[in-house]
Amino acid sequence: LAETAYPLLKGNAQFILDFLAKDPKSGYLMTGPSISPENWFRTVGGEEMVASMMPACDRELAYEILSNCVQASEILDTDREFADSLRTAIVQLPPIQLRANGAIREWFEDFEEAHPNHRHTSHLLALYPFSQITLEKTPELAEAARKTIENRLSAENWEDTEWSRANMICMYARLKDAQEAYKSVQLLQGKLSRENLMTVSPGGIAGAEGDIYSFDGNPAGTAGMAEMLIQNHEGYVEFLPCLPIEWKDGGFKGLCLKGGAEATAEWTNAVINKASLKATADQVLKVKIPQGKKYRVLLNSKEAIANSDAKGLITVDMKRGDLLELL
Repeated sequence: LAETAYPLLKGNAQFILDFLAKDPKSGYLMTGPSISPENWFRTVGGEEMVASMMPACDRELAYEILSNCVQASEILDTDREFADSLRTAIVQLPPIQLRANGAIREWFEDFEEAHPNHRHTSHLLALYPFSQITLEKTPELAEAARKTIENRLSAENWEDTEWSRANMICMYARLKDAQEAYKSVQLLQGKLSRENLMTVSPGGIAGAEGDIYSFDGNPAGTAGMAEMLIQNHEGYVEFLPCLPIEWKDGGFKGLCLKGGAEATAEWTNAVINKASLKATADQVLKVKIPQGKKYRVLLNSKEAIANSDAKGLITVDMKRGDLLELL
């Protein structure tokens, strides 16, 4: 990390700092002129425009890069002054804002979307894959993200492509809406896949004469299904956070978690029978104890002292190779 990843991350952060400029009206640090990928907005005069100062996706990307670099600096105990400069910049970024209709703004100003049926939802990067918007930490923004999704899906001639539908799986999983996530799984594996299970962007969208094979939906769809089965973006591991009734019995093996762990689980009638986490890096791991029965907690096959807190979380200090089991 110190020799390869951190210098790369620091270079990204340095670029963002150089690119940001203070908006004389609001005082915020902003990027731009920039765009929200492929979508346009209308002005008061009715003209369609492309570029503006700091669309939401820029804000979310800038925040993620700067804050990740700060975290890396803390972990490696290096570049303290540079990390301080990033902290100063982060607090000057504009907040994620809402439209008058309660949805997430795609641009800094509350512009009307020229194409409300657009397949892109880049202004929801904060919901997925990032965790700037979560059900626990920012419930109002999470509800606004749901409103944004619903507006897109209900728009006339919604551009339903393989990757835009896979995004819906991922985002509904983060919102823990199991049935909507499962509905998108069915659509991705149905009309948006062909006999070889490769996903497509259907003919007619974005001017395409016929179906266009696109691999995007395959890895994105499986990522979304993994999010339905296990999540750890809230700072703790949660098994089966978004389980549809159609998956009430099942199991998985070897799903990898951010931070360094491999997860396995088996369940019947939506109740975990047994689950395990194998650490692939030294870490302090927080785990939400599943509901449905009383579990024994074992660390390396020995009974572990694991008293849950008010949120039902246990905290376990694990070394690489350690195995935590819920039985």
